[in-house]
Amino acid sequence: MLYTHYEKTNKYPRILVCAPSNNAVDEIAARLMHVRDARKSNYHIVRVGVTTSMHPSVAKISLEELIKKHQQTIMETKESPESCKLRTLTEEHSLLKKNKTCLIASIDAANKNGQSDEARMYARKLEQLEGQIEGVDRSLNECMKNHYNYFNTERMRSAFKKDVISGSQVIFSTLNSCRSREMENLFVQNRRGTAFLCCIIDEASQCTEPESLTPLVFGISKLVLIGDPDQLPATVTSPVCS
Repeated sequence: MLYTHYEKTNKYPRILVCAPSNNAVDEIAARLMHVRDARKSNYHIVRVGVTTSMHPSVAKISLEELIKKHQQTIMETKESPESCKLRTLTEEHSLLKKNKTCLIASIDAANKNGQSDEARMYARKLEQLEGQIEGVDRSLNECMKNHYNYFNTERMRSAFKKDVISGSQVIFSTLNSCRSREMENLFVQNRRGTAFLCCIIDEASQCTEPESLTPLVFGISKLVLIGDPDQLPATVTSPVCS
């Protein structure tokens, strides 16, 4: 469906893939990840939900993990009030490390040549230098922490979530998690046209009818239900139907 749509329109559609259980969602996500990597495709996938409930192989495309990557990219390319100081400390740290390497080499050379007094002199300088390095390390860590926190506000994280979700062509979620605050904000409150080409629900016989209708809140006009009642019995809660 993804590739056929791309061949016709030169762009990937957005598809929502749901299931009543985490295992079912993760199974499909893992397979699509394999296909995408094998074909070296450039569409984006995100798994919405609680990361600890996901399979480890799928957790790397979880919303939280993708936010961290997005945040790391922003931190490396955008400026904060700490950026200038951070660059200065990084350069100073690099220079001190080079000086340490040179001093260690000088100590080794002096010891080999039997110049014990000179070796001790270099050793004292090395001890002082290591103290300087420790001080710069502390400053650098504090500066990096402040730089990180500048991009880690609730407002920024909310913006990152929107960027990741809106930039994904395939969104995986359990039926219970698909109506998250971010999903509702993007595809219900600020909806402009149809956000999804379709929604695919796997193991549809395992969910109740109200659950299967949940994705329709996003204005989805095509709902594909997949399930095998011979493999797993349908979930029936009505005493009349059972």
